[in-house]
Amino acid sequence: MTGLGMLSRSLGTVAFACLLAAALLMVTEDASAGDEDFFGVEGKPIALNVTVDPGGPVTKWWWDFEGDGCFTWSSSVGPNTTHVYEEPGVYYPVLKAMWGNVTQGTWIYQALVEPDNEPPVITLIGDYESGWRFYPLHIEGVALDNDGEVVLYEWDFDGDGVFDWNSTEGGAVQHEFTELGNFTGVLRVTDDDGATTSRTTLFIIKNLPPVIDRANDVEFSP
Repeated sequence: MTGLGMLSRSLGTVAFACLLAAALLMVTEDASAGDEDFFGVEGKPIALNVTVDPGGPVTKWWWDFEGDGCFTWSSSVGPNTTHVYEEPGVYYPVLKAMWGNVTQGTWIYQALVEPDNEPPVITLIGDYESGWRFYPLHIEGVALDNDGEVVLYEWDFDGDGVFDWNSTEGGAVQHEFTELGNFTGVLRVTDDDGATTSRTTLFIIKNLPPVIDRANDVEFSP
């Protein structure tokens, strides 16, 4: 058995065909490499829109998305499509134009795929079960972003969907409630790539009990 035959048997027919096609593609004279022709994020569709001149009629367009010699997508309409790369990295997708069994042109591109942005994480949000009406309540909120920084903190104090307060410095604030009752507070944080995270907490606002003023004690005579 020849060396190619042994390699084909060990890799499998499909894998061997892809490997051989990739090797042949390396010496294609009309192949040309781009510089970050396509850009996107892992796990999300990337538009592969190109304008090429095959120099003749085309019956089928083929894409090899990984640059491994396996052309897995085809169309008789045109070359433009989308593709999802599941891992970040640099890929070299290949476009091939065919007229029947004749290759009219081959083009190599570069696709830069970046990691998906991780949303920020709210690490601290307090419990507030003893707030008093008309008295400032100190509220805490702390967040971090593993792949960037938190750039905006917002509080919705009563859960009505309207964020009443915001800051770029942190989530600590003092707020005075004017009504009695239970309120669902929402802390929303945003990172430098626009990702957001929200968490809720319960504000229980009570009436401050009366205080006996002993400064004017009344003396009773027997």
